[in-house]
Formats: sequence, structure tokens, C-alpha cells
Amino acid sequence: MTWTTSFRMRQAYRQLAGDDELIDFKDWKAALSVNSDFLARRLFELADTDRSGYIDRSEFSAFLSQLAPERSTQRLNFLFQCLDVEGDGRLSQQELRSLLQTSLTEQKLTLTDTMLSALTDSLFHASGARRQSLDLEAFERLISTEPGVERQLDRFYAHLLNRRQRRLQRHKNRAPWRLRLKAQLLQGFASRLWWFLYLFGNVALFINAQQQYADAGASFAIQIARGAGACLNLNAALILLPVCRSLLSGVRHTFIARLLPLDHHTDIHRHLGFALIFFTAIHAIAHGINYWQTDTSIQTLMTSLAGATGVGLTLILLFMAYAASKRQKKHERFVLSHLLYAPFFVALLYHGPDTWLWLAPSLSLFTLDAIFRTFRRYRSVDITALEPLSDNVTEVRFKRGRWFPFNPGDYIKVRIPVLSRWQWHPFTLSAAPETDRFSIHVRTAGNWTTALHNLSRKPRPKRQKWTAYIDGPYAAPTSSLYKSSVAVMIAGGIGVTPFASVIHSLTKTEKSNPETLYFHWLNRSQASYDWFLSMLSQAESRLGQDRLQVTNHLTSLALNLSNVLLQIAFSAYRQQHGQDPITGLRATTEAGRPDWARIFSELRLKHPDTTIHVYFCGPKGLGKSIRQHAKLQGLCFHEETFD
Repeated sequence: MTWTTSFRMRQAYRQLAGDDELIDFKDWKAALSVNSDFLARRLFELADTDRSGYIDRSEFSAFLSQLAPERSTQRLNFLFQCLDVEGDGRLSQQELRSLLQTSLTEQKLTLTDTMLSALTDSLFHASGARRQSLDLEAFERLISTEPGVERQLDRFYAHLLNRRQRRLQRHKNRAPWRLRLKAQLLQGFASRLWWFLYLFGNVALFINAQQQYADAGASFAIQIARGAGACLNLNAALILLPVCRSLLSGVRHTFIARLLPLDHHTDIHRHLGFALIFFTAIHAIAHGINYWQTDTSIQTLMTSLAGATGVGLTLILLFMAYAASKRQKKHERFVLSHLLYAPFFVALLYHGPDTWLWLAPSLSLFTLDAIFRTFRRYRSVDITALEPLSDNVTEVRFKRGRWFPFNPGDYIKVRIPVLSRWQWHPFTLSAAPETDRFSIHVRTAGNWTTALHNLSRKPRPKRQKWTAYIDGPYAAPTSSLYKSSVAVMIAGGIGVTPFASVIHSLTKTEKSNPETLYFHWLNRSQASYDWFLSMLSQAESRLGQDRLQVTNHLTSLALNLSNVLLQIAFSAYRQQHGQDPITGLRATTEAGRPDWARIFSELRLKHPDTTIHVYFCGPKGLGKSIRQHAKLQGLCFHEETFD
């Protein structure tokens, strides 16, 4: 044992033992982070060798020494002793079944008695044991079939030492620079180009307007006000373009899409709003200083057209910004406040004499887009089914008319008057366009979605009709997935919906792209996989594993000492029966959070010279982590965002 390891053991022991310098069962169970008294008690008995009811420092050190990574034989003996509750040197079938049931309860998993028996039988089959019990030799053969056991023991050892496991340094786990550069050029060139042109345009307009008024002999305050006013004209003209949804959806499927940052249109609209507030503040403060310097009265300011419209514009803009900051809690107020865009632009046209020259092109495009949405894309449809699913998810199916074409991955905005007269919410279409229906899956995450889920649980009178209003469909980043020869789809929970549409569509068409498709689905609960199990099973049989490779990740399934035997049983069952015991799919269900560094590096080695596109839909925090790992391997990252 090295001096460093010995020091860490003493440090970890002092932290667990506290002032009395002894570890009792309560402290021990908290240190293990397990809920099961049985598992915690068994490990406590192995550590408390003198049966005093406490673990002292020497016992703690001896216990950890058996788990040291360099002592593989001692580790194996220790793990066998943990499972051999009866202490007879053999693991009987009933003993293994009881241990598996305890582990399932600890991990909050539910399996049938038949499946539990099948898991037990798979353990004996993998070990090659002839009798109805396992000795140490048979157990060693069983362990050799599951390489993940070593990693789990490493995690447990590091956890007790209160030490994080080492991670590979980033510079040792990167793709070649040419691949990373290529991905950056493909993915970020359009965004960087347009942001540069935007910043250059604002600076140029500000300086030009300031210089013109300086040459005319205006005060410095007026120069600043006019410079900010010129920037306001530009930003007010641009802010309408990102919300021309029909126009952007049409452009996405053309070559022009490569020249525009279409994946970030919502963020661009938000940033332009911040820019409007910023330049409005400069414009108003500069004029205020000028009025103060020239002794202009408030009455004169409010009676002039420019002054009155300027005050009105500022108040409208501030109210819209405040409502946007509270949109999660007060969504209807946010929607209603944004209807003030009409008086805002009317007042803006009266406020500046040359403003109409800036607004004419964007207002024309916005008006045409609104007309198209009203007469072609904005429609009322009947809700044919409203079904509550597991984990507070609601499936909404709509009657599909003849004139409702859409692509896999497209989304719609939905308003259901029985829930709210004003609220529109975006959801991805989860059905394939080749079917005779369209549907969405909605997870409970707020007042509106909760009301929808409650409505789905109430009995529906036979003659009662529920009507919804649909705005869309609109193209999303996933819509361009068919341009990729190798694509990776990553879904977090209900973020599976765009990819369900894609996979379902592939089973019904003869499309050759993507040639290889990887799908990773992360869920916190076992029940969440029920949403699309039949669809995934159908896709596995029709597309084959060579084209579609599915991996499910059950993040609530801990990778610690409490479920080592369970993981071995899962692996043995998959090898024997060719399907996963949790989902019934050929795809494996991995425990814990995915190691994206390992997954992406293996993917890059498998496709060394191919441009790989990663499509993600899920929580923003998870998306940020995946984006960083994808960047290191030169993968193009695309994220679905709805605001």
C-alpha cells in the first residue's frame, strides 16, 4: 500500500467516523449510499470482524485493502463472501434469486417472477455449473463473462475513499485537428459569419450616424442618440425575420440552409430583443441628457410626436421584456404581451422619419408569412384520442386531413381551447408522415401540461368533441438528418419524440440515408421505455442491427456494489436469449449515465474519415455536456430547442 493510499484511507475514515472515531451502522449505511438494510448490514458484518458493532480504523483499512484495484484475487474472494450470506462456500439457486430480488428492490426495478427465474437460470448457464449451486471456481468463470464488474468495484472503492475517479485528459482523447476543424466549419461557419456581419453593421451604422451629426454641429448627446437610433432601425428590422417560421421551414430543405444559422433562430430573436433594449436605453438616456442641457420641459416632450412615441415604445419594450422573463410562470401574460408588437412597430414608423425604409422589407416578409400561416397552416382539427401513459406522459392523436404533409422531426404549435384560450405550445410530431394520423407526446411539466394529463384521465362523453388549433408543421434540426450517412440520435426522456418519428418513418420507406444510425435513449425510470417499445421492436427487425444500433440508458440504475450480481445476470440473460430483460429489445439497457467521451471516441475510431452528425433533444444541461464531447471528436452537433 502506497503512502498516498494510506493517507486517503485515514482521511476517509476520520470523515466517516466523526468525533467518536468509530463507524456505527448508521454512518456505514450513509457512506454506502444504499437504501437496502440487507445489503448494508451484509457489508457491515464483513467489515466488523470482531463483531463489536462498530468499525474501527484497522477494520476499515483491512476492508478497503480487499477492494484495491491491484488485488484482483482478493477482490473476487471478497465479492463472493458478500453474496455468500449463509457462509457455506456455495451460492444456491434460491440464494441467488433472493439476492437478485433484493437488488431489484434497491434499484426500484420491477420484473415478473418468470423473468426473475430466467435471470437466475442464466447465471448458472453462463458459469457452466452443473449443480444447482455455484462454488468459487464457477463464480470466477461467471465474473470473467462481465468486464464491467471491475469498473463497478473501482467505483465502489473510489466512493469509500471519497475520491473521484480519474478521467482521461482531453488532449489525450481528441480526434485529429483536421476532423475537428472540418466539423467546426460545417457547423459553425454560417453562425460566425452572420454574427460578424451583424456586429460590423451595428458598429458601422453607429459611427456613420454619429459622424453625420457631429459634422452638422450637434451636441455629443445628440450624436450618441442618433447613433443608437441607427442601430435600433437595424435591430428592429432584423427581429422579425427569425419568427417567420413558414419561410424558415421552406428554406431548411434547400441549399440556402447551409448559409443560414437556422438551428438558432429562437436564440437570435432573443438576442435581438436584448439588443433593442440596450440601444433603446442608450437612445433614451442620451436624449434625456440633451433635454436637461437645453432646459426642455416634460410637457414639450410629451406633446411632440417623436417624444410621445418614444416614451410609448420604451414602455412597450420594457413590458414585453418583463413578461418574457416570467414566461415559465405566466405563459399567457407572455403571449398577450407579445401581441403588442403591432402597436410597437406602428409607433416606431411614426417615431423615426426614415424608419420605414428599414422596416419595409422585413415587415413585408413577416406579413406574407403570417398570411400563409393563417390560410394554409393555421387550422382546427379534432382530437381523436387522449391517452395517459406512464411517467405522467400524455399521447394526443389528431385527425389528419388530406392537406397536412410533414417530414420526420417536424414540430407543431398547439392550442387547445378547453385548456386555455390563448396558450400555444410547441411539440414535436411523434408519428411517421407515412401514417394516416399525426400525434404528439406531452410530458407533465407545468400548469398547461398538467391540465392536459388530468383531462386525459377523465371519462369522455361519447358525443363530446375536443378541438385543437394547429400552427405548423415547421421544420426542426432533426429534419436534415437524412442528409447524413452516419448519424447519432440522443434523446433525454420525452425528447425521444422527433427520433421516434424518424425511426418509424425509416421502417416504412426505402430511404438509403442514414446508412448507419445510432440511437441512445436516456430515462430515469423503467416505465418510460413503454412509450415506444413496439415501434423500436419493429425497427430492430426491419432495419437490422447493422443499420440501426439502439442503446437504452437507465440513469436511475446505479453502478455500485449493490447491483453487481444484477448486472451480471442481465448480461448473461442477453447472451443466452438475445434480448434485454428490462425492455425485451435486442438493444441493451446500460446502467447509469453514459460515458460520452468513450462512446464518441469509439464512434470516431469506427468511422475515422466520415462526417458524423449528432442530433440531441432533451435537457439543456445534458445537451451542453454532449456538445463538448462531440466537439472533441470532430462531430457536428445539432440540438432541438423550443421556446
